[in-house]
Amino acid sequence: MPLRYVIVFAIIGVILLPVMENSFAEETIKISIPKNTSVPGCEIKSLCYIPDPISVNVGDVIQWTNRDSVSHTVSSGSPKTGADGMLYSGLMQPDKVFAFSFDESGSFPYFCTIHPWMEGLIIVNPPLLKSVKSTDITEMRLSKSGSIIVTIQTDIPKARVALPIDLTFTDENSILLSHINYDIRVIQDNEDVLLIENAHSVDGAVELPAKILESDNPVEIIVGLRGIYLASQPVKPVYETIEILISDEMLVTKGVSPKAQTQRGVHSQDVTCRQGFELIKKNSDSSPACVSSESMEKLLARGWGSPFKMK
Repeated sequence: MPLRYVIVFAIIGVILLPVMENSFAEETIKISIPKNTSVPGCEIKSLCYIPDPISVNVGDVIQWTNRDSVSHTVSSGSPKTGADGMLYSGLMQPDKVFAFSFDESGSFPYFCTIHPWMEGLIIVNPPLLKSVKSTDITEMRLSKSGSIIVTIQTDIPKARVALPIDLTFTDENSILLSHINYDIRVIQDNEDVLLIENAHSVDGAVELPAKILESDNPVEIIVGLRGIYLASQPVKPVYETIEILISDEMLVTKGVSPKAQTQRGVHSQDVTCRQGFELIKKNSDSSPACVSSESMEKLLARGWGSPFKMK
């Protein structure tokens, strides 16, 4: 049985984990238990645990948050074979968080013992097989109303390499927005690499399918906002578009994400933002973020972040 570290805590709590030696910096991978999963239906598109399946590395921390209004569990095993006792969250009340870390590789199915149609899968890679994370480039944009913050995590475009794109939609308090509706278009060399219209995200976090690029040329990512409403409601038109250009010049101009810089040993207040962007501290977790100069004032006024104190 693999050694593991288990912590259950409230969202406002503090998590302390033992330091595990690894060739790579350990990461925290967040999984959401969305609303309305206490009734069958979420299993049809693997939306009982989001995202699912996931690929992590030995030593990474996996963190589940119950965003439903009823209790759930995270239990290793399957409804057919039953719980095997290796991983068990206990009863997770609404807004509770459960964290777990594996120290050996393998595939680990899990499910909810209360609602057995809820199933998930974790693939744990060996330490030397660090999975590619889309954290080289992080771009944040604020909607015109200031009520939606769109964060795009991706990589520098490279020919014959798949381009990962992760989207998150949050409010000014860094809380993921439920039931956000949007379009996403990725363009390179005047051709669509990816086009998804009228997409619906239950919990505001989206991992888009990676597409292999034909060249190293810049990639334009366009996100169209349709609003917040249930997938069963009538489709609304796009009312605002957010455009981001991704190119290798971002690395030259120090466009590496704040997270990647801190993982390389840069202190949070010493993170460098490229021209036209300002460094701000997120009040939700005190992490650094680079935001456009035009968004800086709005985010400060809304209490989303605050300036770093000068040395």
